[in-house]
Amino acid sequence: FLAANGWNAQKKFGQNFLIDPPSIQFIIQSSVPYIEAPEIEIAEIGIGLGSLTYPILQLNRKSHLFEIDTAYIQIAEREILQKFQQSILYPGDALSRLIEIK
Repeated sequence: FLAANGWNAQKKFGQNFLIDPPSIQFIIQSSVPYIEAPEIEIAEIGIGLGSLTYPILQLNRKSHLFEIDTAYIQIAEREILQKFQQSILYPGDALSRLIEIK
């Protein structure tokens, strides 16, 4: 996908991609007891291609998505935000933008 769009992982961002479906399922299933209350909001830093993001958003919680890489910001704007209205994208450095969560 990255090569097809002329993009590369950015070593300067320390990008590693979670792509193992059993690991993703384990993370999601393990988080459910902590986010059962409907008022719980989720923050994900470094959404990348969305391998973990999509299952998180399917939990139907307000989600704060942080991404610094412009390629993945474009994907999020084009794909994720259109499908999941309860998500908010914060482009840029998460450490400087975390205070914007209300």
